[in-house]
Amino acid sequence: MIAKRAFLILFSIFLAQNLSTEEPLSYLNRILNSTEQSLDKNYRPLATGTYLLPDNPTNYTLYEKLEAHIKELDGTVSNYGDMISYYQTAESFSGQITDLLQNIRELLLKRSSFLYSLEDRNYIDIEINQYYEQILFALKNAEFNKKRIFTELLADNILKGRFHGEKYYEIAGVDRLLDFFIRQRIIMGTLVKTLESRTRSLALNSENSMAFQKSLWDIDMAKEISRLKKHHLLFIINLLLL
Repeated sequence: MIAKRAFLILFSIFLAQNLSTEEPLSYLNRILNSTEQSLDKNYRPLATGTYLLPDNPTNYTLYEKLEAHIKELDGTVSNYGDMISYYQTAESFSGQITDLLQNIRELLLKRSSFLYSLEDRNYIDIEINQYYEQILFALKNAEFNKKRIFTELLADNILKGRFHGEKYYEIAGVDRLLDFFIRQRIIMGTLVKTLESRTRSLALNSENSMAFQKSLWDIDMAKEISRLKKHHLLFIINLLLL
């Protein structure tokens, strides 16, 4: 109450000083309009629960920097997601080829047994050749987003030589191919885990940045209410003086 009385006294002195140089009605209308604008500005953040960032250049600049940082993080997360999908797809095709090679190896062991007749061995050869055709088809046609997965492998003449038909009738040759694809699957599995870990880290970073960015909009309710009361009081005084 004392603070309000002191404010009214000071305001009356200020009013008396300014009325001497300006038409009373014009002056009071100008003060009234100014007070209405201040009230409107105070109401807006209270109604929305957020600051108007353009009114705070420092926070607005920081907000824009955080926005760019978040977009960069989200872009990297998206790229990592594509890479994870690529390696998972490649690992899946490599797994299929590994299974086919394992089947060929088992057939070769059967074929070497004296228990099988020549006719049986011919049937085994046909089955081996079918697996061989499936492997070649996978190597030539496996793709992710229209990108051939095994293009680089088939461009290596040494590796390519291991996929010749006659090599599939040598257990040592099949074992080399099995070893190669098993190692490739381990490498791709490791890459997937690494990328997934980085993705989680980046996603957390993005969430924290968004939370901090949002905090720039948060307002001090007590301060805003105090300002609103002050301008509301000015508004009432101006109305009374009019």
